[in-house]
Amino acid sequence: MTRKDRLKYCNLQRDPRMSVCIYNLPLASNYVVISGPAIVDDTTIGGQEVWGRIRRVVERYVAPDLVGAYIERWKTEPRVLVTVIPERVATRQPRGG
Repeated sequence: MTRKDRLKYCNLQRDPRMSVCIYNLPLASNYVVISGPAIVDDTTIGGQEVWGRIRRVVERYVAPDLVGAYIERWKTEPRVLVTVIPERVATRQPRGG
């Protein structure tokens, strides 16, 4: 998720490719990088489908009693959902890990 007034959104409008890196602290020596085209879903006004998908993501990171208020606040912002279609996946795990 991002906002339409963020540089990330502007860059994706210009070039819809992106990479996402997920790593393991503290040294980031274990990681996965997912690269591919991004789909930007900007059906933010009345788009119940997109808000249902956003809710499922928010529920992973926000306490259950705060999810509703979190989503309602976001609905007042120019939010979009960004989905990466994996074309390339790279991983690294040190030996013995």
